[in-house]
Amino acid sequence: MNLYGQATDDQFGLQHNHMQFQPVVDVAPDGQSAKMRSRALSIMGQWERYSQWMGGVYENDYVKENGVWKIKRDQVFNTYFVPYTVGWKDSQPRPPPGITAANPPDAPPTHPFEMYPSAFLPPFHYVHPVTGRRVEWPPQ
Repeated sequence: MNLYGQATDDQFGLQHNHMQFQPVVDVAPDGQSAKMRSRALSIMGQWERYSQWMGGVYENDYVKENGVWKIKRDQVFNTYFVPYTVGWKDSQPRPPPGITAANPPDAPPTHPFEMYPSAFLPPFHYVHPVTGRRVEWPPQ
């Protein structure tokens, strides 16, 4: 419980602090799996130390097991980290967050990428609705 008597995320077994929005969901013809692309937004910070925005794109896979939808793969491509004090205009290119001893990957990275403001377009699982093409990965 927090100070207001409300249940906190950890009491419900929730983990992900990113808001995922603008989902594009494609369910397989057999109804047993699905893919979802969504955007991520996190408002991050620590009182009187730092504050920043983080954004990204998710490409997730889901499977239906015994009638219950479950996450098969949760893949986020971080596209920016921007401190409130700097803002978008003066944001400098930086490498994506790295793997550390305190934050090891579940599996080796599958896609190298760069973050904003470098040129970057994460892959997506569907045909582009305007061009009719798929995004090649890695970029050509």
